[in-house]
Parts: sequence; C-alpha cells; structure tokens
Amino acid sequence: MIVPQLTEVDLTAITQFSIPMVQFLGRHDQMTPAALVPAWMDGLTAPHKAIEWFEHSAYMVMYAEPGRFLTALLQHLPQLANTGSRPEEAPA
Repeated sequence: MIVPQLTEVDLTAITQFSIPMVQFLGRHDQMTPAALVPAWMDGLTAPHKAIEWFEHSAYMVMYAEPGRFLTALLQHLPQLANTGSRPEEAPA
C-alpha cells in the first residue's frame, strides 16, 4: 500500500542530489514505473549516477538475481566510496 502523501510528491521536481544515485531496476517490474527512470536520471545532478538493469527480475532484484546484484553493487562501490560525502554532511 502506498502512503497517501507519497502520491502527492512530484519526483520530477527533484533534480539535484549531494549523494551518489544508483538505481537497480528489474526489467519486468510492474510495481514501480522503471521505464521512467532513465529520463529522470538524465536530468539529475549527482556525484555519481548509474542504472543497472536486471533482465530476469521484477521488483526485488536482490532476491531474484542475488549474484548479479552483488556483482553490480561491488562494481559501483569505488565510485560511491570516493564521492567525498560523509554521513554527517547528509541533509536531514
């Protein structure tokens, strides 16, 4: 169930993040509109941006393809670790 307040949030208005953004998307996801994510990510400014598509997954990519998920996560860790952001600098 979606929290009613979330239906009122316009995520297209969010264009800047001070943290890395990595989206792990299942190609067969019918819960979230994954097809809209590439255009949204193109308009973002962030220290690191990436999309990882999981061709044999739907909503829960980490359970459907655990090995592939771990590999993808490990590939992004160097960029995520070198952004210069520290947890105490993150917005509340």
